[in-house]
Amino acid sequence: MLVIKQIPVYVVKSNNIYQLQKILRTALQLDIEQEESFEEFDEELEEAIEDVNQAVEGLLKHVNVPIELLPRNEDILQIQQKIAKQNKLNFEIVGIENEKRLRIYPRGI
Repeated sequence: MLVIKQIPVYVVKSNNIYQLQKILRTALQLDIEQEESFEEFDEELEEAIEDVNQAVEGLLKHVNVPIELLPRNEDILQIQQKIAKQNKLNFEIVGIENEKRLRIYPRGI
């Protein structure tokens, strides 16, 4: 005998904290305004991670010039720095206030 229960199933786009938070807010029906701000941050974070991964990939393929990423907030800069460190690349933060961005150097510079 088949018994069908109405249990909601939620799908997460990617396995990261922001996607999990988003799905939990939805499931628990928390404040939608907060959800929108997290969603904006999540989109920016995904773009920033894609940017740094492309830069790292380019530098690892023997691009011999520094690559400067787009300006990001402090939290995202820390994540980008971690990715650069994991790939053993030197970097520095350039710019001031809202224009801070990561400059990643090829190995050996």
